[in-house]
Amino acid sequence: MIFVNFIKKIVRKYIFSEKLDLNERLLNLVYFMALPTITLVSLVRIIILRLPVLVLIMVLLWAMCVVVLILTQHYKKYTLAAYVTIVGVGSILFPLTMWVTGGIDSGMSSYFVLMVTLAFLLLKGKRIVIAVVWQVFAISTSYILAAQFQDTLIIKMGLVGQYFDRVLSIVMAGLFVGCIFLFQQRIYEKERTKLVEAQELTSTLIEPAPIACMLWKDGLLFDCNEGAVKLFAVDDKRMLKEKFSELSPEYQPDGELSSERIAWQYNCAIEQGELSCEWMHNTIDGELIPCRLTLKRVAYGRESLVAVYAYDLRNLNALIEQLKLTANISKRFVGKKETADGIKTALEEIGTFLATSRVLVAAIDFEKRQTNIEYMWYKSEEFDTPVSKSAFADLLAKAFPAEMPMDGTGALMLHCNDIFTESGGIYKIADIAGIKAFILAPLYIDGHLWGCLIAENCEEARVWSESDISLMEMMTSIIANAVTRHQYELERTEAINQAHEASKAKGQFLSNMSHEIRTPMNAIIGMTNIGKNAKDDGRKNYAFEKIEEASKHLLSVINDVLDMSKIEANKLEISPIVFDFEKMLQWVVNVISFRINEKQQELALHIDKKVPRMVISDDHRITQVVMNLLSNAVKFTPEGGKITLNAGYGEETEDGCIISIEVIDSGIGISKEQQERLFSSFQQAESGTSRKFGGSGLGLAISKRIVNLMGGDIWIESELGKGAKFAFRLPVKLAEENEASLPTPGVNIKKLAETTDGVNGCLGQNQKQEEIPEDSSGIFAGRNALLAEDVEINREILMAMLEDTRLEIDCAENGRQAVEMFEATPNRYDIILMDIQMPEMDGLEATRRIRGLNAVPKAGTIPIVALTANVFSEDVEKCCEAGMNDHVGKPIDMDDIMAKLRRYLV
Repeated sequence: MIFVNFIKKIVRKYIFSEKLDLNERLLNLVYFMALPTITLVSLVRIIILRLPVLVLIMVLLWAMCVVVLILTQHYKKYTLAAYVTIVGVGSILFPLTMWVTGGIDSGMSSYFVLMVTLAFLLLKGKRIVIAVVWQVFAISTSYILAAQFQDTLIIKMGLVGQYFDRVLSIVMAGLFVGCIFLFQQRIYEKERTKLVEAQELTSTLIEPAPIACMLWKDGLLFDCNEGAVKLFAVDDKRMLKEKFSELSPEYQPDGELSSERIAWQYNCAIEQGELSCEWMHNTIDGELIPCRLTLKRVAYGRESLVAVYAYDLRNLNALIEQLKLTANISKRFVGKKETADGIKTALEEIGTFLATSRVLVAAIDFEKRQTNIEYMWYKSEEFDTPVSKSAFADLLAKAFPAEMPMDGTGALMLHCNDIFTESGGIYKIADIAGIKAFILAPLYIDGHLWGCLIAENCEEARVWSESDISLMEMMTSIIANAVTRHQYELERTEAINQAHEASKAKGQFLSNMSHEIRTPMNAIIGMTNIGKNAKDDGRKNYAFEKIEEASKHLLSVINDVLDMSKIEANKLEISPIVFDFEKMLQWVVNVISFRINEKQQELALHIDKKVPRMVISDDHRITQVVMNLLSNAVKFTPEGGKITLNAGYGEETEDGCIISIEVIDSGIGISKEQQERLFSSFQQAESGTSRKFGGSGLGLAISKRIVNLMGGDIWIESELGKGAKFAFRLPVKLAEENEASLPTPGVNIKKLAETTDGVNGCLGQNQKQEEIPEDSSGIFAGRNALLAEDVEINREILMAMLEDTRLEIDCAENGRQAVEMFEATPNRYDIILMDIQMPEMDGLEATRRIRGLNAVPKAGTIPIVALTANVFSEDVEKCCEAGMNDHVGKPIDMDDIMAKLRRYLV
């Protein structure tokens, strides 16, 4: 098996390897057969004749064979090696040896036949004749010499030896020829397979070629591809062969006969090998086709054919024009030119080139299921009637993938030559826009389907050419890039404008805030100096009242800023509770009444009888909105003006109803332009408003955010100089128990008394007097509190506020000191008032330390109330998580702190 595999390997490497030349493989085959033949024949003669000298002759023949192999392997001397083989080895050395040892009676005739066969195998042309003549000479000479010296020089074999020698010679010569036949047959099969594959490949390449390819033989059309059939507009190849003489005009444009010119071109191609020229063809219908012909001589077996390649110059000219148009349009979007204008100009050039009615770019609104025309060009005014329908958007969404194909297939194209007949009439809907034929090219922006580039023919049905479709395909990427650039430009411009407006608004806001904060601060500082220097109590009381008013105003500004900060950070929360809606309005009117009295204004309140008394919502936020609207009405209404507050019933909801509130004034009014920015943050109707009327410019923005957060909406109706109406609608839930609303169709308030009784009487509430506050003198006698506060003046203020209650207060300047004082005497304290932000240890950590004093029984139960200016909900949550029981915001309100102390100490 090993020997067989070795022989197979040698045969594949030296005989059938395609890396070797065919002549080299033939010589290798001859010698691979010659070596065993020489060996076997020599051994038979040695055995029969018992002549040891034949061993030397065999070695000599082997050496000759090796020399010839070296000539073929290393020096590629194939012809020389063939002559040495046929003449030297085959016709002299080998026959002479065999002749001397056998004579005429040996099997030499078979070997001479083999030598003639090798001459035809290894040589070509005239060399074969020379070799055969030589073989005839060698054979004749051998037989003449054998006849002359057969009794003297020839060593004869016996009858048995002659028999074996002749059989061996026939067998070896037959094997030799058989191997040569098998080799050539295998080579032939390989080459034939290659030829078939090459022909199939050629057919595969040529048949679908977009140009016309034709083969001519002896001046006649021999074969062609489908491109030629298409070029000449014939039915099939057979018709093309039969009618080809009719597919050229009688005369070429230069006046020469087409028949004479084509014969001359064919002969030139045969003689020169290649020829190129211009030629005028025509279709079977007579349409002229300017072509560029390339004629090439090609081998077909032993014959020569002429391959003719015809380039349709009509398509080439159209392609050149398309490329020029594409280049010109691309140039328009280079540089800093306005992109929108460039897109419109590009659409005009595309429409003019296609000679169509309208070209447009439509964006697809997938949410609204409609198309929106972004850019458009039309040939005349009659075509300025594009229609946007949901069916168009649905059609485009189905026709094109939502994401740009990533498999290299490129953008899909959709075209229709006649909307009424093509594709079963599925495009008939386009008739509502006056479209008779169209080409749709999808536009992808950032990989997503954004819209379409559309060429529309509105006059009649039209057959779109491949050139038309190709142009639209080339334009998609250019227009898509331009649209993308324009979108970025718009977004950038909008962002710049927004940033500019925001910067301007915030700058104005800071100016307003400076004014709003400095004005009450100036009043506080000034009235403080006046009070200090006043010599009588009346003057001091007046200063204190003004300080209180300025402080409240400053606190309202701070609250507005804090509310706006919470809104901007999405931290504003709604806390619904059960409350008396009518009483809430009563409180608002009570608070605003003193300002109305100051300006001698009239307030009318109307409450719909259907409005429920007890509702569930955020009373604090509703109060804030109504107070903002009423404050604005008072501010912008001149003295003696009228303000109306209406509370109406909207409609029922699943778990409650809609309540509407309107604030109507007879003030300065607001223009339409000013109304657009009125509810924006840091905005007022005009820049001079804050200087003339004051205000932070945040009230309406806060009100809008609050109303929206509660599920309602707010709006304004106004004309400049004719007053304004601010209104909002809110959904509220109904409380389980509800009284009928008091029948108060209208209440006029003018020069309201400063007492609460006067307000309540006008509201129909005179039977229900406000409760008189309890006397707090000495209420906390015998009770002790630990106050942790790092700011000395804050400690003094709180101690002064609670002085009449006789509450004993020990002070700690930071959290660490508070923990040490409580741990030292825990039973002394009934309550701890803990500031949050303090040095060394803050209030949260101090509370955790106190709650962690496991050895002190009272540490887990003593009430701890936070005192802090941090009033956000998350701050309150942090206090509770640390172990605090309650929370009091700064600045401290007397009623608030008293309510907390009563809860934990009484």
